[in-house]
Amino acid sequence: LLNAEAAHSSVPVSMAEFDPPAYPGQGQGQVLVQQARASTTLLRRRLAGLVQAQHAASVWCSRRGRRLQGRALYRLSLPDPVLFQRYAEQPVLETAVYILLDRSTSMRRRMALAAQAALGLALALEALPGVVVQVSAFPGSQDERLLPLVGFSEHSRRVAGRFQFAAQGNTPLPSALWRAGFELLQRPEPRRLLLTITDGEPQNTAAAQDVIARCRASRLEVLGVGIKAQQTVQTLFGPTYAVALDESAELAPALFQLLQRQLCQYVA
Repeated sequence: LLNAEAAHSSVPVSMAEFDPPAYPGQGQGQVLVQQARASTTLLRRRLAGLVQAQHAASVWCSRRGRRLQGRALYRLSLPDPVLFQRYAEQPVLETAVYILLDRSTSMRRRMALAAQAALGLALALEALPGVVVQVSAFPGSQDERLLPLVGFSEHSRRVAGRFQFAAQGNTPLPSALWRAGFELLQRPEPRRLLLTITDGEPQNTAAAQDVIARCRASRLEVLGVGIKAQQTVQTLFGPTYAVALDESAELAPALFQLLQRQLCQYVA
């Protein structure tokens, strides 16, 4: 679908390729995990609470069953009493999440906060039932390459050492979005969410917006987190689909605000 949409576009965009994943240094990785968890403790708790509430069993009264509903015993005197308690859990809608992390030169003063946001978000999402996460940074060794940080089959806490890197290069957001969208469309999960952490300053804004539109036309949910760049990220992704943060204390409330509607939805 994404490629079909691309065929109708007048903006030329190529798909980014992957660099080989780096070996995760364990010592520094544990420090990064501790820092990320400290800044996103509230996020994990609020998401877990929301999931628990959505996943809770629906309870109703029925004419048949094995368990009596105590508060319904007064209905014994009625012609057609409804006395039994029935319940059913709401199944989780499985979700694949792809996090793109901008590490271009324009992010150099924001890189620590952005990397902390990406790792903290991955840790929080992995703890939710039915959610799998992949994280990549862009650019990689070249403009149209991605640096793999966490794979769908990996746990972010075990490869957290990969999040220790410097800002470099340009901002080839369109090619990174295309690759992330392509990877999501290969996933079996019915819900697919693409979240980009950036300063909202791509090399080609028109091309980035074009790929975002293609992804959404392919039924991918596309969100943006602006690092000290509220106006630009909202212009790029749309006000409803973007939040901004300026310091680590804002991580939990900002990310929860963005995710509570898109991520925590369940089928009856």
